[in-house]
Amino acid sequence: MPAEFVTDPDTTPTDQSLPTTRAVLDDLSKELPVALYAEEQIISAVLLHPEKIHTVMGQLEPFHFFDRRYRIVYATMCELVEDRVEPDAIAIATRIDDSGKGATFRTSEFPSSGATLIFLSDTLDASTFVSASQLEYCLQLVRRKYELRQAARFGRELAKQAKAAVDGESFWDWAGQQFYALRGESTEDQTHSLKGEVADAFKRIQQRYESQEPITGIPTQFTELDRMTTGLHKKELGILAGRPSMGKTSLAFGIGTNASESGARGIIFSSEESKEAATEKMLAARAKVDNQRLRTGQIKAAHIPALTQAATELARLPLEINDEGGISVSRIASVCRRVKAESGLDFIIIDYLQRITATGPDGKQLRREEEVHTIAKSLKNLAKELDIHVLALAQLNRDLEKRADKRPIMSDLRESGAIEQEADLIMFVFRDEYYHEHTEDAGIAEVIIGKQRRGPLGKVRLRFTPHCTRFDNLPPGENYC
Repeated sequence: MPAEFVTDPDTTPTDQSLPTTRAVLDDLSKELPVALYAEEQIISAVLLHPEKIHTVMGQLEPFHFFDRRYRIVYATMCELVEDRVEPDAIAIATRIDDSGKGATFRTSEFPSSGATLIFLSDTLDASTFVSASQLEYCLQLVRRKYELRQAARFGRELAKQAKAAVDGESFWDWAGQQFYALRGESTEDQTHSLKGEVADAFKRIQQRYESQEPITGIPTQFTELDRMTTGLHKKELGILAGRPSMGKTSLAFGIGTNASESGARGIIFSSEESKEAATEKMLAARAKVDNQRLRTGQIKAAHIPALTQAATELARLPLEINDEGGISVSRIASVCRRVKAESGLDFIIIDYLQRITATGPDGKQLRREEEVHTIAKSLKNLAKELDIHVLALAQLNRDLEKRADKRPIMSDLRESGAIEQEADLIMFVFRDEYYHEHTEDAGIAEVIIGKQRRGPLGKVRLRFTPHCTRFDNLPPGENYC
């Protein structure tokens, strides 16, 4: 986030000609969203009950305070706690004066040293009893006012950048990043009691027991794959990887359309193929018509009913396609947030991860390994933020072609360390007939589960029809490797 959105300017004047600091702050508070009384109550609550500092530190940072004096006092309290010193008034005043920040508290009435301790004493005198619920309210109020001040600053910066922008696309990309970074900024304590979490977990388990539904995630409708993964789970990042011509794009499209048939809303980000090519590939697979016939127009009258039925079925699905080339991870996030807000969103499919771009905080290009790590981490964070499943396709290294057994393993992933670290589910697509024409596994594809945080590893066999690049379930008994 840009520096201008991080902290409040030093708004507290130290000019002794001014009558009082409070009067000036009151004038400023008419223009900016502030809660000076709440800030005062928080500081006084800690002065009266030093043990409350831990509650406050779990929710606020010094920059959340508008009044610079309270900001300095609170920052000093935090420093003392880290040094294992009780943050009482004497310790706070001594630390502030020793650091040279005592001048901030001097006024025309108290122009010399000792002004800090007098300020703390006045703060206590002006305070009222703050209960636990009142303190919580003050904490939330101070944080909300800070967020509104950030929004006001963002508005000013937005106007400034709009005047200087040379093209609309890059401007809105920047604006989207800053806006959602601003909205996502929070120091609310995410620590929860194990007692409460256990109770929630037991409720989920009981619901699954009562429903007897083995698929608890988004179903792919590939029976054995769903059995092993229990579907695609929200808040998780999945990877589907393979060498070229293994059919990973077609399998991903099949997963997307199958998931949408269950009512799940999704987006396919197809930077590898145009929306026209992607749509025709899905039509061919669903109608079981040769892809080449669609491309050349050499279809037969017998194909028309199947194509018409396939088009009707696909048109009903809550599925969208985005084919922006060289799309950035921030652009993907922006599109997803918009769709989530407008119509809901359950999953996205990205074809493919290595074609996404990302930049550093300073806008400069990252080294490829750093870029992939940033992309993988951003996609995982997006899945958690929007409560969706993110399935990203990935390429594999060429080195596996040198092995006798060309089945992929984890180390075959390009920039595997970053991807393996962030992913919750990693699957590989492998077809032996691509390498061995007379294999016994002609028309068979293996989906190899190489990583699954909450489930078993293993292999699932699917029927693969090359002419329409379609994947199907095998009959029971034939789908195990």
